[in-house]
Amino acid sequence: MGNPWVEFVRQYAEDNNLSYGCAISEAGVAYRNIKKGGNPKKEREERGLMMVEDFDAPKTPTKNEIRDAEYALKDILDNTEEIYFFTGIRPKLTGKSRMLPAHKKAIQDYKREYNYFKNKLEAMTNNKYPEFPEWDNVKKEFKKREKIDKKEEAEKDRLRKEEERERIEYNLRHGIEEEKPYEFPKKKKKKSGILF
Repeated sequence: MGNPWVEFVRQYAEDNNLSYGCAISEAGVAYRNIKKGGNPKKEREERGLMMVEDFDAPKTPTKNEIRDAEYALKDILDNTEEIYFFTGIRPKLTGKSRMLPAHKKAIQDYKREYNYFKNKLEAMTNNKYPEFPEWDNVKKEFKKREKIDKKEEAEKDRLRKEEERERIEYNLRHGIEEEKPYEFPKKKKKKSGILF
């Protein structure tokens, strides 16, 4: 007859349909209980401690991890125009300068960071996220917004002039004199021959 521990492990492996290697780690608690008279409560606690963490199970992302990655992605997307302009492409738009290698590297770093968060989010949520916008797309959006801003500014200026004209016409019809803002008298500078 062989070693009682080895025999017990073999029997435990057969009874529980386990390999010998897996049975060694689990059979220890049962073997000690048989030798000491058994303590089922302690055995359950020890077995529970052994099975706390399953290293093979895929890690599920938390809501906070997803939210943080989405905020980082959104922050980079919202600042894309500034990223391009502050890294030296704005002078290129005006034709007065060219982009320096350091600027190209800065944009590559932003793209790398964006792609990191994009890939992380796609793996966590199985959703598709947009690619990092290229300069041509950003330039088109910027020019569109610039045109809209110019139109809005021209409209505001036209409305301001129209209001001013109506106010003057109203004052003339009703004989109201306009109050002019008080002008402070200009002080004459004293000429002195000493220069400080």
